[in-house]
Amino acid sequence: CGLIQLQGMRYGIPPMCATTGGLADTVIEGITGFHMGPFNADCDV
Repeated sequence: CGLIQLQGMRYGIPPMCATTGGLADTVIEGITGFHMGPFNADCDV
């Protein structure tokens, strides 16, 4: 559910969401938040 993401955006917290699914539709990369690719255990966050 994207409600938590939208609530955070309301209070000025930029979201970080996966590019798979509907959450990426509400985030403009680098402007209103950040997109991340598929989960990879070898990747540093």
